[in-house]
Amino acid sequence: MQNNAKRWRLRLVTLVTLMAGLVGGVTLVAPGAASADTATLGRQPLGPASYILQFAITNDTGASENGWRMEFDLPPGEYVQGLFAFSIRVTRTGQHFVLENAYPGVYGPGTSVNGSIAIIGLSWPLNCVTRGTPCTISA
Repeated sequence: MQNNAKRWRLRLVTLVTLMAGLVGGVTLVAPGAASADTATLGRQPLGPASYILQFAITNDTGASENGWRMEFDLPPGEYVQGLFAFSIRVTRTGQHFVLENAYPGVYGPGTSVNGSIAIIGLSWPLNCVTRGTPCTISA
C-alpha cells in the first residue's frame, strides 16, 4: 500500500513539473511573437502636386520572414503613379494601397528593405501599417 502511494506521489510530482514546464515554455515564447516589422517613410518633392514616397521596412521580429508588406490609404483624387523598382507590387482597392515584394525573398532579423514610389497628391499616406505596426514618418 505504501509503495502504491509513493508511486502515485512521484507520478503526480512528475506530471505537475511537466505541466509547469509547458506553461513556462509558452510564456517564454509568446513575447517574441509580439515583435513586428517597422516602416519609416520619407518624401522628396517630384512636382507641384506630386512627390516620391521613400520607405524603409525593417524586420524586427527576431526571425526570418518571407517577404514584406505595407498598407496605406490616400485621400480621394490621390494615387500611386509610378514605381522605381520592379521588385514592388502595388494593388489598389478604392483609396487603399498595398505594397509588397513582387518576388519571393527571405528577410532575416534586422534586415531592411528600401524602396520608393511616386504619389500624385500632396498628402502623407494615411493609416499606414506594416504587418499591423503603424509606420513612422520622418519629415
